[in-house]
Amino acid sequence: MITKENAYEVFDKYGIPEHCRDGLYHYLFERIEPGSFLTSVLANDLVGAINNADDINILAIKSYVLFMYWELPARDVPNSQWGSYEAVERWLDSKE
Repeated sequence: MITKENAYEVFDKYGIPEHCRDGLYHYLFERIEPGSFLTSVLANDLVGAINNADDINILAIKSYVLFMYWELPARDVPNSQWGSYEAVERWLDSKE
C-alpha cells in the first residue's frame, strides 16, 4: 500500500504522469483538493476524466485506474479516498 515515504516510487511504478504526482500526493496525504482531472479520476467518473484530461493524461487513464485499484483502500470501504464524488468529498473533509 502507498505511504508518504514511498509515494513517488509507487507513482513511478504505475506510470502516473509527473505533472500530476504532486497533486495526487497532496490529495492523499494532506487532503488538499486536486484539479478537475484528478478529481474526476478519483470519483470514478470516466466521462469527466476524459473531458478534463490533457494530452498526456488522456493516455494515462488506465495507469490511474490500476494505481487506485491496487494501492488505495477499496472504493466501497468507509473512508476510502476514491470511488465517487461523495467519497472524495468525505476524504477531503475528514481530519484523520
